[in-house]
Amino acid sequence: MTIYIVGSSSTVMHGGWADQFALKMVRRYAVRNSAISAASTLMSLIRMKQEAPYEPGDIVLWSGCVADATALTAGGFQDGSLLAYLEEMIRHVAECGATFLPILIDTWNADMNKDQRPYKDALLELFNHYGLAWVDITEEYERDTGLPEIPRHFFNATGHMHANSDMSRYIGGLAAEAVDAGLARLPEGDPVYVDPERKLMVVNRFDPEGAAELFKNRVVETTLWQPGVSLPPEGRPAGDLELEAVVFMAVPEGGAVDLSVGEETVTLSARCTVGAGNWQMMLAAYLPNMIGAPLSVPEGSTITTAWTSEAKTVEPDLMFHPEPGAGPSRARLAAMAFRPSA
Repeated sequence: MTIYIVGSSSTVMHGGWADQFALKMVRRYAVRNSAISAASTLMSLIRMKQEAPYEPGDIVLWSGCVADATALTAGGFQDGSLLAYLEEMIRHVAECGATFLPILIDTWNADMNKDQRPYKDALLELFNHYGLAWVDITEEYERDTGLPEIPRHFFNATGHMHANSDMSRYIGGLAAEAVDAGLARLPEGDPVYVDPERKLMVVNRFDPEGAAELFKNRVVETTLWQPGVSLPPEGRPAGDLELEAVVFMAVPEGGAVDLSVGEETVTLSARCTVGAGNWQMMLAAYLPNMIGAPLSVPEGSTITTAWTSEAKTVEPDLMFHPEPGAGPSRARLAAMAFRPSA
């Protein structure tokens, strides 16, 4: 049995709660931290779809509500898609025969329990629908201390919980207790937000092969592609599709990429809004956040990409800069996420 942890920055950080949890599992279970910085549930689902399926008996801990609540507060995903992506993740885990355990960690501004309370209420309804238990860190902290919010001193200037702190150890301990108590459960339930016949499909191979670059760090091991590559019909699932998201390894110095299908072209920023120097950040650009809808990809059409030759202001997604500048740059394409057309 392997325990997989899915989440964003607070989960992937050195000495964070996931590391504290793993320490408690040493010599008992294998623990794999699949979290990635700034990852919404969309980004986590895309990554999940690219990896080998879970085995029956595996456990998936999900802590993506931190990034999701932040994204909602910033104005993204107003179409309710984050709940649908979470449900698709839950169903994917169930189809593998694995179990699922949400770890609800709020932001330092308590977005989830305040401005995004309707999102949290919908989460809990979804968990109940699928017969899931969960660990709500804020509620557990109030039960133990009488304080209704986690004090600000547990967070650093960037809004992340301090590594190797009492709070990171507290969350790791609660997660370990929940696993030991058997609270990770096999999800069971009919679809609520998703159409099981229109699952998200991820493509991470493009033409030509010579444009591929292997990339590996402690968080990600993948193949990246220089803009200029294309995706012909034979390189993706058959039929009419909707392109929902494009994943970039974004960089601070920027670079814009033109993505074209037939006569339609969308210019996407590959410049992240944080970091400097050699910083690189894997980010998913959700097209409905930028153009209001997925991009139609008719059967038989080829998707092309190219560096934008002139600097321009674009409609960016969250964490992408609206003035990416002209290419080329160190930014690279990583994947595209499709769904069969309705």
